[in-house]
Amino acid sequence: MGMLQPSSRVGMVLLAALVLTSGCASHGTTHVDERPGTPLRRYRTAVVEVTSTVDAAGDVVSQLAQAILRQLRAQQVFAHVSATVASPDHAYDLTVAVQITDVRRVDLADRLQRGALAGRGALAATVALIDSRSQQTVAKATVTGRTSVDLLFSGTTAQAVQRAAEQVVAFIAQYR
Repeated sequence: MGMLQPSSRVGMVLLAALVLTSGCASHGTTHVDERPGTPLRRYRTAVVEVTSTVDAAGDVVSQLAQAILRQLRAQQVFAHVSATVASPDHAYDLTVAVQITDVRRVDLADRLQRGALAGRGALAATVALIDSRSQQTVAKATVTGRTSVDLLFSGTTAQAVQRAAEQVVAFIAQYR
């Protein structure tokens, strides 16, 4: 009776890991630095520009830009949204300027090798909504995206990018 069967020990280890990582769901936060003076619904078109102050951000810049574009289009926040700078024949009303200020990378290899011990991926960025005609900033926020701490596949940098993109879009939509 004293020893646990191997399958019971594995079950106990998995249960313990589940208990230790519960409450570690992925999430994002938004700190509004400057609210717009008027509703953003007057802006019908927007261009998304993502840059980074972090040298290692590389691929994260394009991932974040694409995630923001997908979500803005899915929610139909603007009549037209693009990632390309306006050409002379098509000007945009609003520039969504996002600057990545911090990235904590956790990739699939980290997650597979170390599981929950790989830690949480994170992304922080500042967001400035700029009126394209006047070049005045109409609203500002700081957003973050943090990953979950799962045992296997979620909890990578890509998840942090998605959470940060959700925060950018929610910030904009809140003031439509």
